[in-house]
Amino acid sequence: MSHRRSAVISRLAFASLAMGALAACSGLVAHRGTSFHDTVARRDFLTGAAGHSAVLVQTANSPFQEGDRETAAVTARLSEGKGFGINVKYTDDPTEAAQPHFRIVYVFDTTFTTTAYDVCSTDPKRVKLGSNGDKLSVQAVFCAREEPIAEARVSAPTPSGGLADPAYETIVAAAIEELFPIDQFDRDKEGVFRVN
Repeated sequence: MSHRRSAVISRLAFASLAMGALAACSGLVAHRGTSFHDTVARRDFLTGAAGHSAVLVQTANSPFQEGDRETAAVTARLSEGKGFGINVKYTDDPTEAAQPHFRIVYVFDTTFTTTAYDVCSTDPKRVKLGSNGDKLSVQAVFCAREEPIAEARVSAPTPSGGLADPAYETIVAAAIEELFPIDQFDRDKEGVFRVN
């Protein structure tokens, strides 16, 4: 077995153990959805979308009493500083976004069959919704108009303290890290450790 292949297998085994430990401790499970671009391209799109202002955050079907508008504002604030090497501002106000057609849309309690294209549609509030009992499921998609760039899904116990609960911040952080990960494959391909 080649050194590269054994290193990949080791990383996958470690990642599986780490996710298992995280899930056992907090009940949170996060994974990348459909891959539309490699991780370097995702981060480049994000940085370009931010420009010298911010990236738009939208929410649909918020389970919190504050509603979608306040959920988007809190989610935008909590997204800042999340994701290794990401230095991007987020906003829920389209007028503050340099390019509002680039946006991250968080839809709560979607069905497993809801696609990233559904979420990026002109009205993400029309997607099929499921019921997850005491679990909160979040489908986060980074969109360019109606085209998905990246997708992540997070499932965790519903935060009992609502938007102010630190558990919600953990959910947002997991979504950002899955949308814009740093992978060894991309660092190898680039030849350098890349931080935007």
